[in-house]
Amino acid sequence: MPSLEETMRLMHSLLRGEKTPQEMAEVFNADPKRLEIYQRFVRNHVTKPLARNYAIFRRLVKKDIWIPLREEYFINYPATGWQLNASSEKFIGFISQKIREQNFLDGEEFYVELLQFEWEETITYCSEEVIPKPCEVNIPTLNPTLSIMNFQFPIGTFVSNWREKQRDIPWMTEKEYLKPQPQMLLLVRHPQEHKAFFHVANDRLLFAIKVVHDQINIEDAAKASGQEVEVIRNILQETHQAGVIVLPENF
Repeated sequence: MPSLEETMRLMHSLLRGEKTPQEMAEVFNADPKRLEIYQRFVRNHVTKPLARNYAIFRRLVKKDIWIPLREEYFINYPATGWQLNASSEKFIGFISQKIREQNFLDGEEFYVELLQFEWEETITYCSEEVIPKPCEVNIPTLNPTLSIMNFQFPIGTFVSNWREKQRDIPWMTEKEYLKPQPQMLLLVRHPQEHKAFFHVANDRLLFAIKVVHDQINIEDAAKASGQEVEVIRNILQETHQAGVIVLPENF
């Protein structure tokens, strides 16, 4: 009879797909079909979150590329924690290395930035930060789930077109998104929608973030920017609606 340590090693090799259920059936005195359920269960716990967290990338590279990538990743990057999403985190580095060393996907760094965006969306959606309600704040407050990402490629434009199914327009079909075009994105979990949203940064959003972050009152912000107080108020209201900041009740 194998020791406990050896039993665990054999179980690990089964769950990792290094041994088949048929090979392990006698060792564990179990029906191969039952062992196959556990093996498939573990694999699905890695591959399904991977497909969900990088849904755009998965569809963009097509099935004949995705499946071998998924299998290679499963083999070389075993999960080390109990959180299902966490098993997907190293996929960005995995693809980045293949692009650098193997000229994978024509060596385009756009794909790495797309993966970074998709992963940040997952982090934002799953964030444990508690977003305060308007009744819980006395001054304009930044959404604690806010993250700001700088990209060398137009990731926000590409993702918007993709999700709106505008994939047959010339900009998409001619792969204009592969040409560098710096873009800053703001990601938040929306306080009301409870979903991850992103916004392409613009002067009004960035101005509002600056005012709220530095706790500048409306009158001083108006004086410093040369704008009317009502304009500043409108900018903050827009940013509140976007979920980037939280305004007090009766603001």
